Amino acid sequence: MAQNSELSIIIPAYNEEENLKIFIPELLDFAEKNNVQLIIVNDGSKDNTLALLKAHIHIENLTIVNNKVNRGYGGAIKEGIKVCRTEYAITIDADGQHYLDDVKKLYKIIREKDADMVVGSRKGAYSGSAFKKLGKWLIRSFAKLLMPVKIY
Repeated sequence: MAQNSELSIIIPAYNEEENLKIFIPELLDFAEKNNVQLIIVNDGSKDNTLALLKAHIHIENLTIVNNKVNRGYGGAIKEGIKVCRTEYAITIDADGQHYLDDVKKLYKIIREKDADMVVGSRKGAYSGSAFKKLGKWLIRSFAKLLMPVKIY
């Protein structure tokens, strides 16, 4: 684990070999420069995601979790949280769609507000189908009901 690290980035990965070939150098560089622990969960991938990750097993800031069977996005995140040893954790996707500078912004808000949870969103971005919109609305509404803290 990165020494004195307070932040882990948990990344679920299912059949992400091609994306990780491109994204992992950026992730590793970010983790080293910012003293961040990376936890990548191979979630039962059928491609060579695990082999790609194992090629970087010597990296101090990288923890690899291997689910032999696919447990789904939420299950992979839970497995990452189980091995997390830092005070704070942020989840991002393995396909490189998230900007790592946004990790810094979220971490800053977590620290400044002493927040239990911070959710990032893309303002003005196309949000997909009506079912996806309904699902997101339900998740956000449910989260607000369960949390006694303000969501920023």
